[in-house]
Amino acid sequence: MRAFANHVGILYLGRLIETGPTRALFERPAHPYTRSLLAAVPVVSDEEEALKPREPVAEGEVPNPANMPGGCVFHTRCPHVMAICRSQIPGPEQVGPEHVAHCHLLRPLEAQAAPFAQMPQESRG
Repeated sequence: MRAFANHVGILYLGRLIETGPTRALFERPAHPYTRSLLAAVPVVSDEEEALKPREPVAEGEVPNPANMPGGCVFHTRCPHVMAICRSQIPGPEQVGPEHVAHCHLLRPLEAQAAPFAQMPQESRG
């Protein structure tokens, strides 16, 4: 995909969860689902392995699209789920130039419902 598009959008259950320039999204994925997708891609070289996100591959059942869960659509499978994820749909958070992700983990500290220590290291900025 890197060679075919300048801009990429990632969908989960029909909802846009991350969008940005292809290079930025592949090198610095922000949403846990995007990170999980990229972590699941097989690699053929040590160079590709070094660039691969260290996010666990998403586990659990994919929700029924006809009966979507409340809050973030990925919260039922997210390894970083917080209480706010279950009740509120995350708004867009600017990750970089033209790079946006819809994830509560990326919200400023004062807007977080969970302690800062629960955020993954890469999301702390």
